Amino acid sequence: MVVESDPQDIKMQTRMIDNEIKMMRQENLRLQHEREQMLDKIADNTTKIKQNKVLPYLVSKVVEVSLSLSGS
Repeated sequence: MVVESDPQDIKMQTRMIDNEIKMMRQENLRLQHEREQMLDKIADNTTKIKQNKVLPYLVSKVVEVSLSLSGS
């Protein structure tokens, strides 16, 4: 019980809790940064997927146009 504890013990426990809080905050910041990086990668990959879906259509249209212009 805290009331019966030595003041030194209470101070030590307080320091330990403060250190744990500090470590958890640092871990939280690290994880937030990692999450932001992953969200950026997901956005980039989504854009690439959309481009890859559109690009073959555009290439086939360019081939059709060039064939029609060359008279084939």
